[in-house]
Amino acid sequence: MRIRFCAASLLCSIVAVFQTVSVCAGEFLITEDEALKTIAADTRTKFKLPGICIALLDGDRSVRVAADGIRKVGATEPVTVGDKFHLGSCTKAMTATMIACVIHDTKLEWNSTIADILPDIAGKAHPDFQKVTVRQLVDHTSGLPKDSKHMFGMSEDESRTENRRILFTKVLADKPLSRPGEKHSYSNLGFMLAALMAETAADMSWRELMTKYLFKPLDMKSAGFGPPGTKGKIDQPWGHASVFTLPKPLQHDNPEVLGPAGRVHCTLPDWARFAALHLGHIPKDSTLTKADLKLMHSPAKGQNYSAGWVVTSRPWAKGNALTHAGSNTMWYALVWIAPGTDKAYLVATNTGQSNAFPACDAAVSAMILMKEPQP
Repeated sequence: MRIRFCAASLLCSIVAVFQTVSVCAGEFLITEDEALKTIAADTRTKFKLPGICIALLDGDRSVRVAADGIRKVGATEPVTVGDKFHLGSCTKAMTATMIACVIHDTKLEWNSTIADILPDIAGKAHPDFQKVTVRQLVDHTSGLPKDSKHMFGMSEDESRTENRRILFTKVLADKPLSRPGEKHSYSNLGFMLAALMAETAADMSWRELMTKYLFKPLDMKSAGFGPPGTKGKIDQPWGHASVFTLPKPLQHDNPEVLGPAGRVHCTLPDWARFAALHLGHIPKDSTLTKADLKLMHSPAKGQNYSAGWVVTSRPWAKGNALTHAGSNTMWYALVWIAPGTDKAYLVATNTGQSNAFPACDAAVSAMILMKEPQP
């Protein structure tokens, strides 16, 4: 789940003529856009992707979408704009946002420590881990490693929450890679542990918390967990891994215990609803505030990562932009959010091969450079 981001060296402009077919869903105007369709088709062809879906969000009421390609190599079912895509590590910003909501409703705070919320686990942990905070966990400055061998082969007889408790009883016994708070080191474990703290404070599972605080308020009806679709059927796109450089269709995912770090799937229009939230368009029934967003978009001094977002400056964004990429090696997703222009750019493809990142980055670049139609 390595983060890479470019969308800065934009070398050409695209002139597009818009032909649209629209449908209104829950006050969110979703438009299947011919100009974006050209970008999607050109990107898929150039980078030899199985399928791709792209979206351009304007504010909180309009998202233009397009899709191209097939759901599974060797089959003929086409990818549609209503298909669900695996978001990989783009899940992290969702988990952090959910935690911000839980903080409003429970004793959990950004500066809550492992010792505060998980005293039984902290009592068995290395002393340097006991004072690690929620904020350090979602900023990748906790000193935790990226992953752990203990994530694999966990008992299905235990709940996902209980498996996270078992996992961190083992993981936290080791010495941190660095002193907590001092060094950025990308960690899936950090988000898994932060989610466990939220689960404990709220007495609800991560899945329940995500549904309560994000998916329902944002009307993200397509959002779910793990690989999309029915096992063995082609009712949704399949992921594709690289086997001897060839795309192999798969319906697999990372271990269940890793959920808070990278196991959400949804349609791109629904993902755009989440992006709209981080543009500052907060639903009335959400507990989130503008102050929460400001905090989540503000890295610690000397860092550029904050609560699930890489924060960087881009001229086209007229200031800071938020970005993240995600992949479970079978899918790839990329989002750029520009609060200064009230726009967001989202791309997902059903392959995790080496062509996925440059393809998604090229599609974002093309959308940024796309000329708007004259009134």
